Amino acid sequence: VFIDKDYKVLEVIASKKNYTRITVPPKIWFGFMGLSKNQSLVANLASIEHDDNESKNFNLDYFDYKW
Repeated sequence: VFIDKDYKVLEVIASKKNYTRITVPPKIWFGFMGLSKNQSLVANLASIEHDDNESKNFNLDYFDYKW
């Protein structure tokens, strides 16, 4: 699920039958949720090293979206 500054939502469902690569542009909020009853795997690859000063974390309730 991607949430931009206008709170538009794009939902993408990936699965064993639908492997997909999702590219998130800069300054876009995004989150992941595992839907499998078993195991979910997400590989998050960035082109730069993570810097805690460049990120913000919010409680999921902050966004008006049914997770």
